[in-house]
Amino acid sequence: MKLAWGNVPVVTVLGHRLLLSQCRLTAFLKSIFAGTFIRDTMDENDLSPEMEGLVILNFYEYIRTKALLFLEIGPIEYRKRDALGMPGYRISMNGLAILESGCRQVIDYKGLTKGEPFEGLGIPGFYRLMKLFHYQVQKQATSGRGEDYFLDEMYMKHRMTDQKMKLYNRVHSENYFLPPSRKGAKF
Repeated sequence: MKLAWGNVPVVTVLGHRLLLSQCRLTAFLKSIFAGTFIRDTMDENDLSPEMEGLVILNFYEYIRTKALLFLEIGPIEYRKRDALGMPGYRISMNGLAILESGCRQVIDYKGLTKGEPFEGLGIPGFYRLMKLFHYQVQKQATSGRGEDYFLDEMYMKHRMTDQKMKLYNRVHSENYFLPPSRKGAKF
């Protein structure tokens, strides 16, 4: 990410150079896909001031808009429009179901707090969801534990802009295993 005009970041999104106002990125991305209806279940105006701060700090509207688009147009059309061709071709039906579940949770602002983490994705599913949005895990730490689950604190970094994000993922004990290898293992 480059800075221009003070602290206003400049990034390239789908070939367009932008001066970003984080809260307004959604409107820009929607305009790129004119003719595509993106139905929103929750508005940023419904957020508490604390959550709104986390959304801005974590650049969450970027992944939220991409999640809305993925659900609206489906994985094949999304792949055609995505700069990195995500999701990849080697994905199982179970993998697609996990991506859809993850996208629905992103739309509902899950993952930003320990009290509202991502659920039901497991570790490989979480990694795949973040890869869909061009984020990679920088650090993973267990920040909590229950009777039958672990709460992972995930530090993410965008592959192109270096934008950082911290998210929470609840993983049930029986699903707590290492992420797939970088060789493109299916899940």
